[in-house]
Order: sequence, then C-alpha cells, then structure tokens
Amino acid sequence: MYNTDFVCTYKEHDEEEDQDDMYRIQLLQVYNLDRWDDDVINNTKASIFNKYKDNLDMKEILNKARDSDKLSNIKLCIADDDLTIFTGLFQYELFNLIHLCICDLEKSSNISALNKSNILNNL
Repeated sequence: MYNTDFVCTYKEHDEEEDQDDMYRIQLLQVYNLDRWDDDVINNTKASIFNKYKDNLDMKEILNKARDSDKLSNIKLCIADDDLTIFTGLFQYELFNLIHLCICDLEKSSNISALNKSNILNNL
C-alpha cells in the first residue's frame, strides 16, 4: 500500500549525502517498508499506474516525461512504455513531485494545478 500521509522532506536537508540517505529512507517509508522489496514496490507502482493511467493530468505528465532528458537513460536502457516512464518519475530528482501528484489523485481524483505545474516544469 502506498502511504499518502507521508511528507517527502529529503531535499530539505543541507548535506547532499544526507539528502541521498533520506531519499532512500523515505522511498521505503512511502511503501511502508523497512527494507527494499522489489515485489512490493513494483506491484504498488503498477497498481497506482493502472489506477491513474487514464487520468488526463497523468497522461500529460507521462507525455512530457517521455520527451524529458531526465528519463533518457531509462528509455535507452529499459523501455519507453508508460509504466516504465511512470516508474522513472520515482527517481531522486522527481520523487517528491510525483508523490504530491499521487497524493492529490488518491484524495480527490485530480492533480492540483500547483503540483502538476511543478512536476511539468521539472521534467
């Protein structure tokens, strides 16, 4: 289960090393895990993706992400299908932003204009 009550703060830390460590910790916390579990994480991401893949805001985010250089390695090395692009949004640079979008969708079935703008501007 994806934790929508969780607040991402990893980028608010001063030291880059602290930010990296907190990103890893918070990525686990959002999945309610103490240690990495590929099955839980991949199944949860797939479930979220399947639930919102037809949402117009999510489609816009995925289309912009597909054209983004920030996901170029993922597209080159893995694939460029929508689920893979969605998974790429959980990387360090974008995790806090996609998390807010998912929280919006879970709470109201819409992504707020601010959160949508923030992620689109960072792609």
